[in-house]
Amino acid sequence: MGVKLVHGIRSLNKGKATMRGLRDVLHARGRDAQIVAYGYVLVPLSNSRAINAVQEAVKPGDVVVGYSNGAWAAVQAAEMGSQIRHLVLVSPALHKSHAFPEHIDRIDVLFDPDDTPVLLARWWRKFTGIFPWRWRKPHGWGEMGRTGYVGNDPRVHNHRLPKGTGHGWFASADAIVRVANVVSV
Repeated sequence: MGVKLVHGIRSLNKGKATMRGLRDVLHARGRDAQIVAYGYVLVPLSNSRAINAVQEAVKPGDVVVGYSNGAWAAVQAAEMGSQIRHLVLVSPALHKSHAFPEHIDRIDVLFDPDDTPVLLARWWRKFTGIFPWRWRKPHGWGEMGRTGYVGNDPRVHNHRLPKGTGHGWFASADAIVRVANVVSV
């Protein structure tokens, strides 16, 4: 079983700036970890490029770590049938009470109340609700990266990132180690 690392939307360097530190820590622990690069997204009206990249990379039983929009892409890939065993959502730009697919064994959410960019995600969800194609299926973004998961799914475990980490968890050695420890559960 491998670990797939899915970056956020503003990545010009194939996700290395945000996922390299975690990948290196996991490699040092003997884990096979690969960055799933889906490219730079300016305006996230559709997430199809990211979803396709996750679907192509994931093998049955993999652990998938999604950061920000990458968390939403990982969840969408699982909803479309990708056999993800363990889902780790770091600073997820995802609705805080999202219903997860039944075939996932465990979901871990790493959040920080100081994560300001996911507040914008909440408003993006509201804005996109004006489009007719979103009337029946709302945009999946929200502020889970700030609040943690607030539903009642027993498979979901919340973990607070180190205080003041915000959306930039990848710049904190303590946060990277905390995420790596959750991946190893």
